[in-house]
Amino acid sequence: MKLLVAGVASLVLTIVQVSPSNEIGLLGCPSPSEMADSLTKLRQNSWRTISVERILSIWPSHFDELACESQKGCRLLVSKDRVIRGHCECCESFAFDVERNEDGSRSEHLSNIIVHYSAHSKEEVVDAARKVARGAGLSDAEAATVGRDSVQRYEWKDSRQQVRQSYILELRFTREDRNWELYLSVGAEAT
Repeated sequence: MKLLVAGVASLVLTIVQVSPSNEIGLLGCPSPSEMADSLTKLRQNSWRTISVERILSIWPSHFDELACESQKGCRLLVSKDRVIRGHCECCESFAFDVERNEDGSRSEHLSNIIVHYSAHSKEEVVDAARKVARGAGLSDAEAATVGRDSVQRYEWKDSRQQVRQSYILELRFTREDRNWELYLSVGAEAT
């Protein structure tokens, strides 16, 4: 029996040590590194050209489309990766503005991304926030300040593309029951 317990413990330690992302979050939560990589890919394009299909092809979660209320028109993709007793611990949403073109066709423009991420410790949540914020385009210098306050806001411009974009990133860190939670919202507008 002792040999069996030792073997299982050894196997678990081996799996943990060779984990490719070295991230062990709450069950069901996407990897912050994968979310950051996906945001980096999105940032390579103008948000005005990013389609729902592009989000679905690169984001590490499954999405449902929810009804969206807006006079202009909108489309909302929501992922509910980890929901406990009706509370979203790890979820993401992508909001698209929908416009009617002169020819009657529709065009969709990504306008906002919201990430809810939970972990057991504040350090894990702050680390996740830094990774995801860097993926969204926050500079390393500013990312180093993430987690200093319970509510933070950053603004920056990205002029690397033909269409210049300005970004707004908002972060909130809160304690909920036994976990720490991150609320991250990032939006972009052509300038």
